[in-house]
Amino acid sequence: MPPRASRPFIVVAVLTWVITAALVAHGGDNAVGPPSLGSGSFNGVAVSDPVPGRFGWRLLMELAGREAVVARFDADPHVEAGDRIVVSGRMRETVATFRGRSLAGEVTGAVVVSVLPPTSPLRRAANALRRRILDNLHPELSSSRALLAGFLVGDTSRLPRLDNDSLRRAGLSHFVAVSGSNVALFLAAWWLVFAPLAVMPRVRWALGLLGLVFFVIVTRGEPSVIRAAVTAGIVLVARAVGVPIDTWTALSLAVVGSLLWVPRFALDVGFGLSVSATAGVLMAARMFDFEPRPVATVLGASLGAQVAVAPVLIAVFGSMPLFSPLANLAAAPLVTVATAAGGVGALLGWEWIVRIGALPADAVLAVARLASPWPQVGWTALAIATGLALLVRRVPNSRLLVAPLLAVAVIGGVGSTGSTVERPAVVFLDVGQGDAALVLGLDATMLIDGGPDPVVLERALARYGVRGVDVVVASHVHADHLTGFSALTGRHPVGEVWTAFGRHSTPASQALLAMSFRFVSPRVGSSMMIGDIGVEILGPTRRYDSPNDQSLILMVDVGGRRYLFTGDAEVRAQHDLGNLDHSVLKVPHQGSATSDPEWLAANAGAAAVVSVGVNTFGHPADWVVRTLVDAGSTVFRTDEGGDVIFETAGVRRSGERQHLFG
Repeated sequence: MPPRASRPFIVVAVLTWVITAALVAHGGDNAVGPPSLGSGSFNGVAVSDPVPGRFGWRLLMELAGREAVVARFDADPHVEAGDRIVVSGRMRETVATFRGRSLAGEVTGAVVVSVLPPTSPLRRAANALRRRILDNLHPELSSSRALLAGFLVGDTSRLPRLDNDSLRRAGLSHFVAVSGSNVALFLAAWWLVFAPLAVMPRVRWALGLLGLVFFVIVTRGEPSVIRAAVTAGIVLVARAVGVPIDTWTALSLAVVGSLLWVPRFALDVGFGLSVSATAGVLMAARMFDFEPRPVATVLGASLGAQVAVAPVLIAVFGSMPLFSPLANLAAAPLVTVATAAGGVGALLGWEWIVRIGALPADAVLAVARLASPWPQVGWTALAIATGLALLVRRVPNSRLLVAPLLAVAVIGGVGSTGSTVERPAVVFLDVGQGDAALVLGLDATMLIDGGPDPVVLERALARYGVRGVDVVVASHVHADHLTGFSALTGRHPVGEVWTAFGRHSTPASQALLAMSFRFVSPRVGSSMMIGDIGVEILGPTRRYDSPNDQSLILMVDVGGRRYLFTGDAEVRAQHDLGNLDHSVLKVPHQGSATSDPEWLAANAGAAAVVSVGVNTFGHPADWVVRTLVDAGSTVFRTDEGGDVIFETAGVRRSGERQHLFG
């Protein structure tokens, strides 16, 4: 329990948080106003470093009028937070947030016109230090080096999305959310450098505060960093003036100060997780009393942090990792070694020490990948666990009931880890705005397209128990069909990858061709059997100017039913295909208006599936759906019903079976 003297501060902190959250939620942190719309040049300051996304790079800017906008670039613009920049592009309205800021607009097709360094000498020095660390780490070379960048400066831009997701699902993502332990390591190094100047106590505390500000700038002022730095700063100031202060009071004052400084932190998930985890550690670090003491401390701290952050994790992500304390017990010492070695190597430019630091970082990734499939629990388990804690605390001799009730909590609260499917089957996966489908034969598996997100695809493969794929089909060069394939590398064995890209190329297709797969270009007109799956190659019948028309088109025969997979084929390719005999149509190009109505009507099939997600393109077009329905087809949309599963008995959507093929 917190000391009695600190409880009033805790109450004030909680009340400040609630009031600030209410004010921000009702518009207290809105953007100043919309900037001028249309094409032009925009002058401002880079608030964030560029971050890669699915379709290029994004950068948060603050314009001269203090409006926050996001600029979207096709390639890395090579600017840093704090740089004064001018970008050209087209400004449009948007209703969104980025890195916790309400946006007044979005600059598309952005190009950097000019770059000037920050005006602040401290920020220039911090940027130089960050640049040196990242340049010496080379995070683009491997996942372990990218993770080191996360440990040291909170930069996870080069960490593969799958590894980031594994860290989160294993309960280890706090290690890359720079926080208290990182502040402590940085201050230790800071004192080593400036020890000769810190003879007098007041000078020592002043240098410490300067170091904290410097560290916040280096790590880009993430909410968790600011919380940890403000907490440490309060302790330093209290010691400098001779005022005793306990950790709970320092944490409470840090919460109040941070929220008054940046009100939007009240609704920031990272800030909430940081504060909750710290409180949990303070509550439970001495929970266990056994030897060796370091193991007992780490286990207690991890368990306390996990319990404290559980409500936030479940509310935001829908679940939390059940066995996170065990994963943290294994990972914590590895992180400490990796951070220390990687930091020394990066600062001094000694590559051999960086390589040493990358070894434990690689081990942390192995722990995350091992632990990420472990059970995730929801509100049911949390409620039962909370009840058990109260029972043990309030009722004498109740500890014998804990084990069986905890088992009930786990069994009742663990989320579903898979979906049953009766092979042979075809599953059109809900991957958002893109395409991906599993063809599950009795003794073979095909994956036709991979969607835009490797994390989504990886979870889908896990849902249906897919551990390897015999044939992967990359229909054409666009990212909404190809980016997800990175989920396969190093995780699932792949027999071969079919492509027919022709002369077309995109960053997504180049990335795929750089992967260590066996690539095959199947001959149009050929037929083959993959186990019990029959496949006929129908297109592309010639070389097309449009990459969509260049789609690899397949007729797949499995389970007594024929499926026409059309990629994103448009009018010209559709005319060349003609009318075909099949039961199920994969509607081309997310149901966009680029199809021929007559061809659609003639090839609607008994069922048609539109693989589509939330989008601003108007997909699927109303007339496309109407044409299919008028032709007698039952239309399924992945954005409305999730995965669409065709089995021998019929088709399932949202858990209901419809016998369309009785």
